[in-house]
Amino acid sequence: MEVFHFSGFVQEALSKQYEQVQNPELKLLSESLPEFIQHSKAKNTQTKYTRRFERWRIWAFIFNEVNVLPASSIYITLFFLQLIQDSVSTSVIDEAHYGIKWVHEISGFKDPCDSAIVRAIVAAAKRLLSVPVKKKEPVTPEIMLSLFGRFGGTNASLSDLRVLMLCTLGYAGFLRFSELIALRRCDVQFEINIYRDGAWVVVAATTKSTCPVALCKRYFALANFTPNSQDYLFRALSTFMPSAGAFKFCNSSPLSYTRAR
Repeated sequence: MEVFHFSGFVQEALSKQYEQVQNPELKLLSESLPEFIQHSKAKNTQTKYTRRFERWRIWAFIFNEVNVLPASSIYITLFFLQLIQDSVSTSVIDEAHYGIKWVHEISGFKDPCDSAIVRAIVAAAKRLLSVPVKKKEPVTPEIMLSLFGRFGGTNASLSDLRVLMLCTLGYAGFLRFSELIALRRCDVQFEINIYRDGAWVVVAATTKSTCPVALCKRYFALANFTPNSQDYLFRALSTFMPSAGAFKFCNSSPLSYTRAR
């Protein structure tokens, strides 16, 4: 099978419609038309649409009765049915749909996707191939208790307490990850009988083993934080150092989301 070149393919389709153009100068202009038409879409969109149209072209070439351009809506429907059976993603269906539509329109042909049966098969594909949204389960006190049991033992390392602090502060203070990693040691104060202020998030101490304040003090002590330190609370750690018998912070940058996971 010949290699697919978008400009040449559209040029061939347009040439039949511009046969009446006889003037050499106008003919030269008409020959450059496909190259300029491509820029009606963004570069990434061009790439996606061209790739999906090429998939249609390869499929159509298997069957002698199928015409690539202009295409018949019935064969477009069968092509989409094949994609469904191949269990492609819904994004592939969308890109193929709009890619075929775009190439036909800029080539001056009627859009074969503008058909009730094609619209129906595209809608069916989205229903059949869509991945259901998996909602995250809420964090419960039982989950927090299990985290303390796993990471909060008497011999917990700095790495263990860092994980536990991330989870506990996020849970107790209703903080987003971006807010957690932006915290510095100087942002945290231990006060008695403090009232909630718009600029502060109050995390109360408890008498339970899961007390976030007690954990915070323990983490600060192991990390050797000073009260007025500008250091971020959550940073990357070096590998375990046998000579020191502990983990150490390896840089001054806040912890990344990827490393935290």
